[in-house]
Amino acid sequence: MNQQPYPPHHPNMLNQHGHWQPPYQAGATGQNSATKNVVNYFKKDDGKFDFDKVMDTAGQVANTYQQVSPLVKGISSFFTGG
Repeated sequence: MNQQPYPPHHPNMLNQHGHWQPPYQAGATGQNSATKNVVNYFKKDDGKFDFDKVMDTAGQVANTYQQVSPLVKGISSFFTGG
C-alpha cells in the first residue's frame, strides 16, 4: 500500500500563508478542547481554580455588555428604521 506523506492538494485546506492545514474535525478535538482551554485559563499554577480571576472576568464581561448593548440597539434601530 502506497502512503503519501502529505494529503492531496486542495485550495480550501491552505492557510493564509499558503501552507497546508488539516481540515477541521469536530468531536474530541473540537468543543472539548475549547472547554478545557477555558477551564485551564481559570486555574492557578497549582491546579486549583482561581475564583478571583473568574469573578474579575465576569465583571469585565458585564461591563463590556453594558457598554456595547446601547451601541448594538442603536445600530439595530438604524437598520430597522425604528
